[in-house]
Amino acid sequence: MDCVMKSLNYKIREYRFRILFFTLLSCSSFFSYGQSKPQKNDLFYSKIASLKPEMTKENVKKIMGEPYKISFTNNEKQEFIEDLYYKNSIYIEKWYVITYQCVFVNDRLKSLLQKELTFDSQNIQVVN
Repeated sequence: MDCVMKSLNYKIREYRFRILFFTLLSCSSFFSYGQSKPQKNDLFYSKIASLKPEMTKENVKKIMGEPYKISFTNNEKQEFIEDLYYKNSIYIEKWYVITYQCVFVNDRLKSLLQKELTFDSQNIQVVN
C-alpha cells in the first residue's frame, strides 16, 4: 500500500510539473511573439518617415495607400494644390488621433503637416 501511495504522489508531482512547464512555455512564447511582431503604429510611422520632398503623388500613394480624404484647389499662381489626408490612432495614457496632411503642388510633395486630436470622456480637444 505504501508503494502505491509513493507512485501516486510521484504521478501527481509529475503532472503538476508538466502543467507548470507548459504554462511557462506558453506564456514565454506568447510574450516573445508580441514583442517581435511589428506594431501597426510602427509600420505607419516607418511609412511616414520614408516620405521625401518632391515625391510624386503616385509614389506617396504606393507607400501610404489610399488616403481617407482628398482636397484640391488652384493657388494665385494657378498651381494645382492637392492635399491627401492619412489618419493614425495611438494610445499614450489616453487616445490620440493623428492626421497627416500631404500637400502637393503640381503633383510634387511640398509639405507634410500634422494635427493631433486628443480624446477624453468629456470632450475632444484639438492640439497642434
